[in-house]
Amino acid sequence: MPENRTSVNHSLFENYILEPGDIVFARTGASVGKSYLYKETDGLLVYAGFLIKVKTNSEILDPIYLQNFTTTGTYWSWVKVMSMRSGQPGINGNEFKQLKISVPPTIDEQTRIAQTLSDMDDEIAGLEQKLTKYKRLKQGMMQELLTGKTRLI
Repeated sequence: MPENRTSVNHSLFENYILEPGDIVFARTGASVGKSYLYKETDGLLVYAGFLIKVKTNSEILDPIYLQNFTTTGTYWSWVKVMSMRSGQPGINGNEFKQLKISVPPTIDEQTRIAQTLSDMDDEIAGLEQKLTKYKRLKQGMMQELLTGKTRLI
């Protein structure tokens, strides 16, 4: 999340406030198809006209499951086909309504799948932090060893 945020000065801004579980999709340009799942921890946010907001029926579709679906090859193949235009690529709201999503039969199973994937993301983030730490450690050791400040005996 960017640190430098700005405020919205518009009388209708309350109509565009994101709520937990809302997903927004970029509908035009180079970022067409990219999505963002709103979380309360991100603070008060509004969405703009170049985005399409989706609010799932939580009895039928887990929003985290949907967010994970948007990272699959199936989804991105669909985006590529649907966004082909002469000029600026884009997908409108009616086209997004045509998106077919493979969904397990119960919300409980969707939630378990989404939780498993989130746990894996957390594990990957932890491993990436360790990798960054070890790379820095190696850089420091290389500096010490290659400049002769530290000698191996």
